[in-house]
Amino acid sequence: MDEVNTFTAPIAGQSLTTEPKGYAWERPPEMNEVSEVMNFYITRLGDQSVMDDVFTALDNGFPLSTMVDSILGVGVMEGMHTVDASLIVSPVLHEYILAAAQVEDVNVKEHPVKKQDSDNKNNEEAFKAILRKSVDEAKGKDGGTDLLEDIMETMGEKPSPDDEAAMASGVEMVTDDQEKDLAMEREMEDMPMEEPPKGLMARRT
Repeated sequence: MDEVNTFTAPIAGQSLTTEPKGYAWERPPEMNEVSEVMNFYITRLGDQSVMDDVFTALDNGFPLSTMVDSILGVGVMEGMHTVDASLIVSPVLHEYILAAAQVEDVNVKEHPVKKQDSDNKNNEEAFKAILRKSVDEAKGKDGGTDLLEDIMETMGEKPSPDDEAAMASGVEMVTDDQEKDLAMEREMEDMPMEEPPKGLMARRT
């Protein structure tokens, strides 16, 4: 079990100091219908330059399931759609890319060798190395390289479990520490203000 560094861990109430809805995924998504989300990705991957770069990453050993999850994760982080939409679109997008890769005789590894590989920090760095290599092998900067670079950025910026729950529900989550801070603030607001002394007492002070 990984040890928590108490010097870098967030302090109680820290999230209350940030600007509300400062992240794209905290705001209403741009696409609400699953059909919109599906058409968005099919159109994007229909660009041959984008699909060629995806094929390069897959051929270099990047797992297809991780690729699909990463592509959809970028969309969630950018506020394009919700996590719920990702769960529905994911298997369709997986089969779409797989079928296209088989037509082009691309060597595809559909899933990581082990379940824990997808969560392993060292394995994450290996995935990033594959993406960097794929970007370097690209003929030039295009929509495909932009997509791979977006995936590399978001792989190191995964939201916390509370944030993921908030993205899925559309409701901002409040932790126990945050709830205590809010309760304390409410108590302070409800406390009656002391009236200044009057008459002889005022002269004495």
